[in-house]
Amino acid sequence: MKKLFLGLALMFSLTSCFEDPEIWDSSVVELAGDWNVRTYDSATGDLVADYGQLLTYNTAANNGDMWLDFVTVLKIGGKSKVSTNGLTFNGDDAVSVTGGQVFKNEGRSKTGIETDSIYMEVVKGADTFIVSGHKRTGFQEDEY
Repeated sequence: MKKLFLGLALMFSLTSCFEDPEIWDSSVVELAGDWNVRTYDSATGDLVADYGQLLTYNTAANNGDMWLDFVTVLKIGGKSKVSTNGLTFNGDDAVSVTGGQVFKNEGRSKTGIETDSIYMEVVKGADTFIVSGHKRTGFQEDEY
């Protein structure tokens, strides 16, 4: 019993010395997310891909750059510069992205839940695409 008490006392005394970790948001938290997007050919307006996955997330540098990862549609990725004030982004990395913007609470999920929407024009090689959609909700009913 004495050993148990000493062990618990030692454990609590060591853990109480640790400082609370600093909690912070990334520099692109307002634009980061998992998106359901449709891709259109900008020249013809034809639908190229119906509801693919796009990921937007912070770079390790946390300096206002954001990764765009076209997981299932264009199967490419690249970095873009972000303006968190206007929720806009543009970039010329692996692909050229112009007119990128997130619209807070302007989208609707498959079941009608209000969510953020996203829009951008993407140049890949000689082709230009319009990519637009809404943030995923995480609910199974909203999956495509």
